[in-house]
Amino acid sequence: VNLAALAAAIARGGVYEKPCLVNEVRNDKDSHQRVLPLHIAKELQEMMELTVADGTGKKAQISGLGSAGKTGSAETGRKDEDGKPVIDSWFVGYTPLEKPQMAIAVFVEGGGSGGDCAAVIFKEIIELLIKTGINAE
Repeated sequence: VNLAALAAAIARGGVYEKPCLVNEVRNDKDSHQRVLPLHIAKELQEMMELTVADGTGKKAQISGLGSAGKTGSAETGRKDEDGKPVIDSWFVGYTPLEKPQMAIAVFVEGGGSGGDCAAVIFKEIIELLIKTGINAE
């Protein structure tokens, strides 16, 4: 949830809004506060857009809307049955690029690369939300 809130703050030009669950949509005007200077948020937006457009997050591209995000992986210190390291996967992003409406964080235990696993799930979630009537525009 914190990673999704961070992505949303970056998308809003550095303004934080207290996150809420999908089944608890509300608009509390007192929940907004600037947490990043606008120029820093703009730089982060550009970097996150590039990550999805031409970097490790390509599999999170949302056709027609655009998306921005950050991939990640974390060593767990554990090994699987074959003795290979278990790597956790994550992706945090938002869409659309113009007037962002959704910020989502995906964490996959043992998922490996964030760009190959969690970014794909991010895209699937966004596409499902749009298909079921939650408008990202």
